[in-house]
Amino acid sequence: MAGRMAQARRRDAARRAARSNRHRNSGRRPQPSGAPLTMLTLDANIWIAAYDPTDHFHAQSTAFLVAVTRQAQPLNGPAFVLVEAGCALARRAQGTAAGQVALQRLQHHPLLTLHPLDDALLATAARLGPQYLLRGADALYAATAEISGAHLISWDDELVRHAGAITPADWLAANL
Repeated sequence: MAGRMAQARRRDAARRAARSNRHRNSGRRPQPSGAPLTMLTLDANIWIAAYDPTDHFHAQSTAFLVAVTRQAQPLNGPAFVLVEAGCALARRAQGTAAGQVALQRLQHHPLLTLHPLDDALLATAARLGPQYLLRGADALYAATAEISGAHLISWDDELVRHAGAITPADWLAANL
């Protein structure tokens, strides 16, 4: 029951994000113009949805990852994405196998650069988190995007509203 409620909240958040992202920009991070987005930082929720066929965003996340792979888009993420995705998938499946498979896939993804949780990343996250009113883990993704000069891609409504992230659906609409 809790899993269904969480999925419904994420689905509703994504719908709100897509609507609000089309009509306004928070002004805190620049929104992409019509130019293709060539450096991307991916939130863990995209990987999790793509690797979990029961996730509401599975089809869109999978289509997004296929598209960025075909275009050889450089992808970024904090090394923490391994922990977040692996644990989330293991918990959903109630077993270690799904988490281990996700870890292997992420560690060997040819386009994904994992950024270590070093002093620079942590200091940037500590600055951006309070500035954008983000949760701690979300601040790591915003910091990775800033440090790598990449656009942040997420299904998370807070990252879309406060940190200038765009959804995979919006990226696909702008780049295909």
